[in-house]
Amino acid sequence: MLKPLLLSFAVTALAGCAEPTIEVQVPLSVVSVSPHDGANNIDPTAVPTICFSKEMDLAAASGNLVLELDGAGEVSGDAVIATGSAQCLSVSHPALMANTAYVVRAKQDLTSSDGTTLEVDVVSHYRTAP
Repeated sequence: MLKPLLLSFAVTALAGCAEPTIEVQVPLSVVSVSPHDGANNIDPTAVPTICFSKEMDLAAASGNLVLELDGAGEVSGDAVIATGSAQCLSVSHPALMANTAYVVRAKQDLTSSDGTTLEVDVVSHYRTAP
């Protein structure tokens, strides 16, 4: 009679012990950029898009994802827009100048939905068609 009671107690005691949990914080990273870095002859109306490893916070992206003239600063009128995927963001803009170098810049303060940010600025250069 004592053995079943001890066994029951041991099972109940062990059932209350939870497995240890390990939380891994995966950093935010860029998965793809379009147009790709170094691309040439890109249509001046093409909308640059960057896809990330996590869902992005669209509200926090404004000012942290920009289109710039290479070496000359931001293009006026650009705005961050959703692309249909929560992991991808695009930079809308007026038509760009022909045969001109541009940079898409994801700044390190760009934030995902879970609050992680890029560890460094990510830049991609491309040139529009003549």
